[in-house]
Amino acid sequence: MINPIQKKGLVTGLLVTLCAFSLSAQKIEEKHLKTGVAEINNPLMYLTALKPVTFKYNSAMLKDLKLSDSIQHGFLTQDFKLQHPELVFEAFKTFPAGKGSTKTIRYDEVSSESLIPVLVAAIKEQQAQIDALKHQLNQMTAK
Repeated sequence: MINPIQKKGLVTGLLVTLCAFSLSAQKIEEKHLKTGVAEINNPLMYLTALKPVTFKYNSAMLKDLKLSDSIQHGFLTQDFKLQHPELVFEAFKTFPAGKGSTKTIRYDEVSSESLIPVLVAAIKEQQAQIDALKHQLNQMTAK
């Protein structure tokens, strides 16, 4: 059993190690990290093709995965993969399968975080459309 003083020392040591690691890590500039940078074209068309769904996991069949029983919101990866394969990745989940052994399953998952730039681009596109319509309306009402 670790006493509180030892525990505090271990935590402090871990923090010092993490700080030293982060200070010695080499920083890479974004221009060296990313290539082929381009704006997202037609983000509204990109989004309107998506089919958001609600679903429940088959937790009865896959008990070992401890999936949520509540209603989920997301996308069906087979539909998503056809239109935007770059936003689908293969995920892995490992679970206990008896004495000292494990099993791993693989499944496709949508990278929801990667949708954020598309959403921002779509909002900007919509705002430009709104501003243009406001301008037209102001011109029409000014006559």
